[in-house]
Amino acid sequence: MTTKLDLPPASLLQLQAYMTAEPAIMRAWAIGSRARGRARPDSDLDLTLELAPDDEQLSVLIDNVDRWKAEMTIAAGVVVKDFWLETDPKDSKYNRGRRCGILIFSRIN
Repeated sequence: MTTKLDLPPASLLQLQAYMTAEPAIMRAWAIGSRARGRARPDSDLDLTLELAPDDEQLSVLIDNVDRWKAEMTIAAGVVVKDFWLETDPKDSKYNRGRRCGILIFSRIN
């Protein structure tokens, strides 16, 4: 697997700036074709998120998912389609953030 994110650097910087302004987002990993280096020009961006530990993560995601998708799509200039939680069950098909994704944002030192 490649470790090079298939996303223009300017798009990544805009996405990171957006996430910095969202205190509930602690870390984010790109997953899917853009993280595997197999993106087509029309490929979307899928993310695994780690949210603040003092929050009910699923509730926070549900409350924000539509706004985050729309605003991150504008920031990145590419459709942000799916969010998965880092806390999804370990056998989940989409729990790939730490294992297979590319860390694109972290406010954790």
